[in-house]
Amino acid sequence: MKKYLLIFMLSVTSMAYAQKAHPAYCEVMAYNFWGVGKVYITIDLGAERNGTICDNNQKPVKFNSHIDALNYMAKLGWRVKDTYFLSELKDKVLHFLLVKDVIDDSQISEGIYVKPKKTKEPYKPGKDGDGVY
Repeated sequence: MKKYLLIFMLSVTSMAYAQKAHPAYCEVMAYNFWGVGKVYITIDLGAERNGTICDNNQKPVKFNSHIDALNYMAKLGWRVKDTYFLSELKDKVLHFLLVKDVIDDSQISEGIYVKPKKTKEPYKPGKDGDGVY
């Protein structure tokens, strides 16, 4: 009887230390989804991990449609949580908010290689030749 009680107590305490999964979010943006040709997809995983989805060789993955991109992400465990449409300057951009249950934050970018976007230099007003001063 004591042996069974000990096994029961050990199993209960081990369950108490089990890590719980929490939701992680990412945003996938689809450009040129109405146009002709390949769809340009960017991803935002947060914490400066945003840019173009790449393969193992750091070459951008080309998608035929936004559904191809969603299927790609679904294979990595992501689910669509919400969708919205925005006009950004000249572009019409379809945004997908995706969610994935993770135990550790390292699982967020598992299987996803991101090539960072090229950023423009920040605007510096004053004596740097912009003609304002």
